[in-house]
Amino acid sequence: MFIKANEVTQNKKFTMIISGSPGIGKTTLALSAPNPILIDLDKGRERVKPQHRKEAIVVKSYDELLQDINSEEFEQFDTVVIDTGGSLVTYMQDYIKNSDAKYRQKDGSISLKGFGAVKQAFTDLTNQLNTLSNKNVIYVFHTVEEKDKDGNAVQRLMCEGAARNLVWQPCDFGCYMYMQGDSRMLGFTPTETYFAKGCHGITGIRKLPTLTDKISNDYLTRMFEEANANIASETEFFMTRRYQQGLHL
Repeated sequence: MFIKANEVTQNKKFTMIISGSPGIGKTTLALSAPNPILIDLDKGRERVKPQHRKEAIVVKSYDELLQDINSEEFEQFDTVVIDTGGSLVTYMQDYIKNSDAKYRQKDGSISLKGFGAVKQAFTDLTNQLNTLSNKNVIYVFHTVEEKDKDGNAVQRLMCEGAARNLVWQPCDFGCYMYMQGDSRMLGFTPTETYFAKGCHGITGIRKLPTLTDKISNDYLTRMFEEANANIASETEFFMTRRYQQGLHL
């Protein structure tokens, strides 16, 4: 299918990674997206304050997860929050290793071909949820501090092996959540200390409002609306330029 330069998706559903230290509020932020369902792989739903909790699915295997996302009950939600992405990759590895002997080594660990299969499974799941089911997809990841080749402290996704690199590929946004004084900050532009990803005008560092009885937990709902408004502006730009070019024909 050919797509012209001036063709831009309207009311796009987004894919996103939220990363940061445990307990900083990543799940609560993820649940601020439109009409979310939480896939709780770490049994962390109870750590979310009661007023911010949403409906959840608890699974014990990747096979069980696939059954749940193909159920009729699942269709009613607009956003899927997977918490955590690291546990998802672990479930995927177990699923892949058990599916074929070529995907595991003699010691039971996953093989190189197995990692390739996990990468494909992660991409396929994201595409199924985002493109086929037309839902926003948010992966929550804990981070761990490591040292780079120069000895500088850097934040990396808490995820097994090379999988920590493959998860960024299908995502539109990626923010690193951290504390600055008493404020929670979201970094959407990569730095020397953490990786991030921005697009559609969502870049740089943003301050997350402190939730109170008068402030609703709807930050990502509003951010996705902002991104879609920016996409609409891009469409208007292309249409205006096309009209101006037509006047000179």
